[in-house]
Amino acid sequence: MLRQVLLLLAFCALASEAATCCCPPAPERTYTFTAYAQNVIGNGSNNFTDVYVAGVQGEPFSLAQYGTINVFDDPVTTTANPNSTVIGRARGTSFVTALDGSRLLLLYAIQFTSGPYSGSTIVVKGLGNPFIGVPAPLAIVGGTNNFSHATGNMTLTTISQQGSSTVLQATTVYTIRP
Repeated sequence: MLRQVLLLLAFCALASEAATCCCPPAPERTYTFTAYAQNVIGNGSNNFTDVYVAGVQGEPFSLAQYGTINVFDDPVTTTANPNSTVIGRARGTSFVTALDGSRLLLLYAIQFTSGPYSGSTIVVKGLGNPFIGVPAPLAIVGGTNNFSHATGNMTLTTISQQGSSTVLQATTVYTIRP
């Protein structure tokens, strides 16, 4: 009886090994896309997408002032033109974390509502301050649907600035691991 149990265990071990060795994993796939966030800092107008919520008492709120905290809900478009097709929203927060005001900690998600990524969300975080010319290399930290199991980065740079309006280019390179 012991011999039969040992033979059965050996057979199961070999069968399990064969099942995992004969099927190679699916290859990783790397993708790139570019989208544009249309940011308008609250200036008393009705079309703002970004507001200051806290800062150093007695100091003016600014994206270059240490301690400033913003929240934003920017439309994401297919081109740098603010009137181009809206494909989603970039929603999150920024914190000026460098004493000299040179870096923001950015934490946000892009929720896609149309186009090839519709119904998907990508979540990023990182340091930089594209509002003063310092590109922000952001890490992909999560996602849903098309971005499930995605790893990679997004680089956020300023394309144009006019008054309180800024167009930010988000270039994303990500890999899907099976």
